[in-house]
Amino acid sequence: MYKKNFKRFYVLVTALLILMVTAAGCGTKQAAPEAASVPTTVTVTDMAGRTVTVPTNIKKVITFNAVPPLNSLIMAFGKGDTIINGIPASMVKMPQTKYQTILAPQIAKGPDLGSTPNVETIMALTPDVVITSEQSTAQALQSSKIPVIYLKSSTSKDDIEKAMTILGKVFGNPDRAKEYNQYYEDKLAALNKTVATIPADQRPKVLNMWASNMAGFNSAWWIDPAGGVDAFDGQGMNGGYGGVTVRYQISYEQILQWNPDIIIVRDAKDIPSLESNPQLANVKAIKNKKIYVTPAGTFTWNGAVETPLLSEWAATKFYPDLFKQADLVNDVKGFYKEFLNYQLTDKEAEEMLNGLQ
Repeated sequence: MYKKNFKRFYVLVTALLILMVTAAGCGTKQAAPEAASVPTTVTVTDMAGRTVTVPTNIKKVITFNAVPPLNSLIMAFGKGDTIINGIPASMVKMPQTKYQTILAPQIAKGPDLGSTPNVETIMALTPDVVITSEQSTAQALQSSKIPVIYLKSSTSKDDIEKAMTILGKVFGNPDRAKEYNQYYEDKLAALNKTVATIPADQRPKVLNMWASNMAGFNSAWWIDPAGGVDAFDGQGMNGGYGGVTVRYQISYEQILQWNPDIIIVRDAKDIPSLESNPQLANVKAIKNKKIYVTPAGTFTWNGAVETPLLSEWAATKFYPDLFKQADLVNDVKGFYKEFLNYQLTDKEAEEMLNGLQ
């Protein structure tokens, strides 16, 4: 009898102990794991080697100097809606800016900040970051404590790729920059498979110029990959900043000396001005009516986000039997869909290939 009662007592005590431990465990608050701290700023190095700290959540951007090309690069990151300034008056009426306001409509109502930065005006707009193509702007805004990123106007593939890498860090999307840069590399590699077989003595001499200003440009970086030879020779010439690239003042004598097979201009109005000039009547490109207008979309492709397509376009002009316009139209549409989230029609793509003239 004693053993039976003791056994019952033992079972009862054990059960009570289990209940007490369970209750104690349920009543103890478990310490919540500490949330990982999310950085609010990121440090980047711009193309002047300056270390700049910018917020990680960028909502308001001001672009300065080469505004349309800078805007176009930002649009590739899906951040066109963060641009709060308008296109400068000197550029707003240019046909080449058409797709700026199609892709980022608010730009049409943004303020024109001119070409010289006004610190008070810019501070009043409270941008998270200013992105400029001139170091003088960055210096002028040093006292404002607004983060300023300098991206030089692109005169090489390397410039474009560096600018995109920096913007990838600024906008917290380095993978996008890698995708874009890889697209550029792949595009030129595919082009090279065909043009590499063309003998040097069969490649056209090509001059890229802005006829209305008699300005010439170093353009070997996109003419050579297209199978051409840059006719421009800037040795010993005085160069200056031209808004979107480095340009040099050239003369009729130099054009005659270079005697290009093809001339590429910025504006359709340049074509009749060259063709009607008696001093240039013997230039091969003019005699053979081989003058072409640089394509434009977000802006003139030379230095804008569409630059990876520029050599392909040039190749269709240099070697129309090897490179077809229809293939280029499809590539332009694919590029806009992939990098600008915009579905072009064939007509729109063809309009771009004609320089939006």
